[in-house]
Amino acid sequence: MSSYASSSFEGNGAIQAQDEQSRRLQTSLRTQSGTFDQAVAVSQKSLNDALYYLFDQYEELRSIKVRSFVGELDATMQYSEISLPVNENNYSTVVFYCHFETGSLRLKDDEGKLGDNIDVADWRFAFDVDFGSIDVPSNTSEYQDLKKKLSHPGEYDIRRLFLDFKTNKINHFKEKLSDFNGHNWKDDDEKLKFVFLMSAWGNSDQSVMKDEKLSTLGYAISTNRPQSVNPLGPTFPPTSLKHQHYKYLAPGKDTPEVGLEKGGNNMLLYLEMTQNRSFPQEDILTYSGNFCAANMEATTCISHDNFWDAYLLRNTALDGSELPGLLREFNYQLYAWQGDLELTVGNDGSYELDWSFGIGHNSPEAPKNSASHYAWTRTSATNWDFKWPPPQSHADWTSPAETVNKLSINPGDNKILIGGYSKLWIKLHHWFIGSEDWHEGSVTVTWNTEIEMKSVKEGGLEMQLKMPTNPKDLFKIDYTPKSVFSSSKEGPGMVVPDLKSAAEDAITKVDFNTVTTTLQNSLKSSARFVLPGGRVFHYKDPIFNDNGDLLVEGFYKN
Repeated sequence: MSSYASSSFEGNGAIQAQDEQSRRLQTSLRTQSGTFDQAVAVSQKSLNDALYYLFDQYEELRSIKVRSFVGELDATMQYSEISLPVNENNYSTVVFYCHFETGSLRLKDDEGKLGDNIDVADWRFAFDVDFGSIDVPSNTSEYQDLKKKLSHPGEYDIRRLFLDFKTNKINHFKEKLSDFNGHNWKDDDEKLKFVFLMSAWGNSDQSVMKDEKLSTLGYAISTNRPQSVNPLGPTFPPTSLKHQHYKYLAPGKDTPEVGLEKGGNNMLLYLEMTQNRSFPQEDILTYSGNFCAANMEATTCISHDNFWDAYLLRNTALDGSELPGLLREFNYQLYAWQGDLELTVGNDGSYELDWSFGIGHNSPEAPKNSASHYAWTRTSATNWDFKWPPPQSHADWTSPAETVNKLSINPGDNKILIGGYSKLWIKLHHWFIGSEDWHEGSVTVTWNTEIEMKSVKEGGLEMQLKMPTNPKDLFKIDYTPKSVFSSSKEGPGMVVPDLKSAAEDAITKVDFNTVTTTLQNSLKSSARFVLPGGRVFHYKDPIFNDNGDLLVEGFYKN
């Protein structure tokens, strides 16, 4: 009986975990009018960790001292917190909670006399405030300190996300979310006097809250010169950004939980556009799945369009030349091609075969095609194909060249699978007076490898191309001749570089060094997010979701 109960419990846990993973893989940055290029999702719990840090660093945040014609408030705050009201439609609002540690409140009567002390220990006062963003001035020490933490070269702005106390709704505080530790107000007038004193404390023009640094939730960068920030991956640095809150739905639930105790997994989204593209027409990104699974601190999501189309499968090389870029290089270096084939038969039955053929672009006779010829074609959200043009046939000979390469990813995995084959073959029907011959030969080069998304020690991210020590070991050559075949103008029987030689020569000239170096370095410092105090989110556990977007879990060290 106990064994059955144990198995049942483990099974439910597995289902729960699978549901959690499934909801994360369903995420999408797509809207009806377009796609957000990137997003950084930060959990409510992580945002509150940022506020705890501020209270540890800035003693002035703890003190509330207000003198007014309505009374006096002299108190110490233990800490402040926020919750994200994801069940409401104001996507730029948070609920701010003041947690009082000790202190006293004295209110004046109609004659201006101070009344008895009211103990405010363990009070909680909640109200709405909007978050805003502002550039950190580049001529300040704060900017220089942040730039060191970001480890980004180049020209960019550092954008501060903060709680904008100019928008506070203290006068319309959240009474149901507040707690006065058993104190009963004598009347509404007494309560309003306390609210008036709190409004004076929250006045962004006169109080401690006028300093945006003291209500900072995080920092991110934006740039008008992305090439200067990430030369190897210029499609990744954001050129514009906006913010919103975003709900978390637990497995089996269709409504979110909110508040301090239950809403810790709800998220703040940094929505980013790159390459100076415009935002989609929609003001907000609606729910598609959980960018942060339960208890995750943060997630960076790079859209399918930005990661694949604009970068890995881009049309041209990063240096701006006409050469194909990155993953198109596999097709460029391994496509099978054939040139002109001329067969001349002499009066004595001898023949001359003039035929150019090869694999890859290295031969001087290789076709000079534009980069678009080597494009990958998307066949689904997680699969791409490259197929060289179909065979050509003639009355008395056939000499096709064929290349079929495939690229795929598996949702929930961190690997890009890539491979294929290139094939050359020829069939020749040769006849002379009273005799005829059939000649046929072929060679096929097959290859498979993978690119693994990996986190690295310093918390960045890199793409690692799996290559054997000897690059030639990546390839398998199958040669199936029915006769020796070569291109020769010197008559039959004279063997010059043939199909097999063409294949062997091609694989010795394949050079993936440029691809390898670029993949390893292009993502190491992209999409960084910094918390107050310069604590930078590091990366781990990159995976692809159902839409081909890249998801990378974020975490920070104390």
